[in-house]
Amino acid sequence: MTLDLAHFDIRQTGEEGVWMTLLHPQTGAETDAKFLVASNQSRPVRKKRADQERARMKRRLHTMEDTHNELVELVATAILDWENVIYRGEPLDCTEENKKMILRGNLKILQQVSEFMADDESFFPKASTS
Repeated sequence: MTLDLAHFDIRQTGEEGVWMTLLHPQTGAETDAKFLVASNQSRPVRKKRADQERARMKRRLHTMEDTHNELVELVATAILDWENVIYRGEPLDCTEENKKMILRGNLKILQQVSEFMADDESFFPKASTS
């Protein structure tokens, strides 16, 4: 069996992002909402993580709330765009403020996106069928 190592190079898809279908937080059913998510290995996410590490080193005390806020910031950085996201009956624009609001208020969504962005397999280039 020939192994093409290019199949495991997620740099391009990790930077450009991959569409993730949001699952309903209670039922687990697929919804119409989709998030374009960059990988943990993308430049913006790595930079955000490094900035957080530097800030953490300057603080003497690091609380659970700090950890949660860092995760929200990191995941918000990875969300590049979204489609069909409705909030209180109205379409919601994909802005930094809105991303953080959604992630802070919905732990299941925060968890879904966090797990997706950390899973390298989500970003493998699709195999050619020809």
